[in-house]
Formats: sequence, structure tokens, C-alpha cells
Amino acid sequence: MKILLTIISFLFISYAYGQNKQEYKQLLKKELSLQHIMEDPEEFNRNLKTIIYHTLDSIDYQILCGPAGNNASLLALGALKNSANSNSASEDYITEKITYQKLLEQLMQVREMEDYPKIREVVIAKNQLEKRYASQSDWPNDKNLFLKMGFNEQQTNEIYELVIEHEGLPYIELLGSYVQSLKQEKEEAKAKKTRNDKTKEFFYLHGIKIYKDYQAGIREAEEANRPVLLYFTGFACVNGRKMEDSLFMNDEIAKHINDNLVLISLYVDDRSRLEESEIRYSETLGREMKIKGHVYQEMQVKEFNANGQPFLVLLNTNKEEVSRIGYTKSVDDFKAFLGIKN
Repeated sequence: MKILLTIISFLFISYAYGQNKQEYKQLLKKELSLQHIMEDPEEFNRNLKTIIYHTLDSIDYQILCGPAGNNASLLALGALKNSANSNSASEDYITEKITYQKLLEQLMQVREMEDYPKIREVVIAKNQLEKRYASQSDWPNDKNLFLKMGFNEQQTNEIYELVIEHEGLPYIELLGSYVQSLKQEKEEAKAKKTRNDKTKEFFYLHGIKIYKDYQAGIREAEEANRPVLLYFTGFACVNGRKMEDSLFMNDEIAKHINDNLVLISLYVDDRSRLEESEIRYSETLGREMKIKGHVYQEMQVKEFNANGQPFLVLLNTNKEEVSRIGYTKSVDDFKAFLGIKN
């Protein structure tokens, strides 16, 4: 009985493969044009995916068409233009027609490029990391993947510091944090060149003015004689983004903060480098503080005996604590924390 089932299964698979192969050959002969792509983009994407997966693989599809296939139409547009330019009878790619076979040939030319193997290596490493979680025990293998993606030794060392601080965090979130910190470093470098431009000291989120530098925020609070709202958060703090979207978009909350307080965001994973003279050992953290985020971590633990984010503290004009609150999406609770009376 088992032998019979095996034979039937084999015959069915062979028949299906023959059918798929025949359909694939017919698809290669099929013509496509810009009009066809615009009228039925879903069919075009489906057909293109079929020929790539049949001849190449999913990694090639990611590289050639983008992670979500968003570049498929651009790929075909380029092929149509190339065909029109090489065709002396037609220079108009809008009316040009090519077969999927011709499109496949152009894709194969891209695949033969000198840098293509390296690009594949980067995409494969990226795909593997997106499925992993930050782990010190797995770091040797994970570091190798980061190196394959093109990160250098200094950058992998910085990422490892984030791994230590955010053990168990998905790498896709940790990398988002790291990229944000790199952007902030660039902003800090620019700010150093334009110290007289005070607009570099703050930004706006949902219409709320937020100081991104502690000292600048404190100066503003003293000059305006306003209480301070300290917001300990992180680039990788998912709950922080949820709170911001739930609470900072509330008109009454936003108006109260802008009219009465000075809000200072303190990113505990801010990787902006401290000046050599500012680097010191922290007894509170049990480590040497080299980046701005370490300073904010120490402040939160030392001054407020807390180390989770998001975490907000309201200080009066004498810098004394009035109230504190952790993660919440309750508008009423947040209003009570700020002292907003209904």
C-alpha cells in the first residue's frame, strides 16, 4: 500500500511539474508593455515573481524587486527603455513591447554584475538577523552577520553595547535604535558648528516643543521660570512611541505642555559620544560612561531610583519632584499626573 501511494505521489508531482514547466515556457513568450503594467500591476508582479522564482530564487527577488516587490514596475520600465533605445524602429518606450523572456535576460545581466555576490551576502545576513533577538551568548555568530552586512569593527562594538543594554530585544528594533543614534550624532556634530542657532536644541513632535539637550532645556526653564517635564525614553522604546501617539496628540495635553512646561526628552540609548573630559566611571551604573545615554541612565537611577522607560517626572521651578508616571495610554491618568484639572 505504501509503495502504491509513493508511486501515485511521484506521478502526481511529475505531472504537476510538467504542467508548471509548460506554463512557465508560455509565460516567457508573453508580451508586456507599459500599458499592461499600469492596467494590471498585480498580474505583472505575479508573473515577474513566477519567472524569478523559477529561474533564480527569493534572494534575487528581494534584490531585483525590493523586499516587498515595490521596485518591480521600475525594473520593467528600465527594460522597456533599453529595448526602445536599441530598436532603431522605435524610440518610444511607452508603446514598446517586450517578452518576459527578454525581461528575464536583462535580469540575468544584472545578476552577472561584479558586486552582485556581495549584495546577496548582505541580504542573506540581513534576513537572518531580522529573525533573531539580541543575545550576548549568540553575539559571536551575530557579529559575523553584521560584518557581512558591511558594518565595521567600531560599529559592531557599539552595537554590542546595545545588545548588553537591551538583551532579548529583536534585532530589527535594536538596529532602528542604532540608526537613530547615528543620525543624532550627525545632528550633534552640525550643532557644534552652529552653537548660536538655538533651533538645534529642540524639535517638535505632534506640535509639542521638546528639548533634546538637558542643559538647553534647563536653561530655558530657568529663563521662563517654568516647571520641567523630564521624559526618559529611548530610540528602541516601543512603549514610548505608543505613549506619544496616544497622549501627545491630545489637544489639551499638548497645549498645557507648550503653555506651562519645558519638556526635555532624555534618550537613554543616545550614542552621541561624550567629550574626553566628560568620560568617567559611574558607581551607580558600574561602568565607564562614554556616551550621552549613559549620563541619562545614571540620572534616572541615581536621582529617581528608576530604570525603566518610558518614565516621566514633573519638577517644580526649584527642580523638586512633584509627580512621576510610567507607561500609560490613559489620557485621564496623564492629565492627573500633569496637574490638569477637568
